[in-house]
Amino acid sequence: MEEVLEADYPALRRFLGKRRFSRLAEHYMAAYPSHDYTLDRLGSGLPKFIESLRDLPAPEFCLDLARVECALAEVLSEAPTQPVSLEQIASVAREDWEFARLRPIAALRLIACNYPVSEYLESLESGKPAKLSSKQKTWLAIHRSVFRVRRIELTRAAFVLFSALNSGETVGIVLTHSSLRDGPLTCRQRGAAGGAHQTLSGARSIWHSHRRHWSGLAPRIRGSSKS
Repeated sequence: MEEVLEADYPALRRFLGKRRFSRLAEHYMAAYPSHDYTLDRLGSGLPKFIESLRDLPAPEFCLDLARVECALAEVLSEAPTQPVSLEQIASVAREDWEFARLRPIAALRLIACNYPVSEYLESLESGKPAKLSSKQKTWLAIHRSVFRVRRIELTRAAFVLFSALNSGETVGIVLTHSSLRDGPLTCRQRGAAGGAHQTLSGARSIWHSHRRHWSGLAPRIRGSSKS
């Protein structure tokens, strides 16, 4: 079973070393024994288990790394979800965008980290020496497109925007919320967020730029109290 955990957490295993990772795996499996017929979700509780430990080197970094690698594994195994189509976007009347909600695809995770974990993973993937960097807040969107898993670094403003949308807030509330003004968006993320905080003029841009993240729209029907 340790091999299953190594497959899901290769970067964590490399950071800790074989002996320390083996000990972690042994203690984890004793605390979270598998009762499932498949081992696909064997490591899903590892981030929570690591959170309770105090004897790991750089425990906060280990937790961030475990959370990101867990999300990568989960996204890879999620059932496919058809993203929202351009026709669906076009079918929403301009006056209904304020009340529109989205349904995120199953293969999407948003993660806030205390360390630049994506930078660490990129070094490993490119064969460069991977070193533990100083603490730095980073925000990630992890999703699967067809059979490829992608990591996208976000600004805090974009992370807040997408988190609010994923939680079921309406487009109108999200785009007018004051918390979205915490720092400027990059050009790429301004396209994703529509570059609008006070109006709904950017609503369509959210779906056009990142529609692969959403499985559908749930706009309110005009004249109805449903939302």
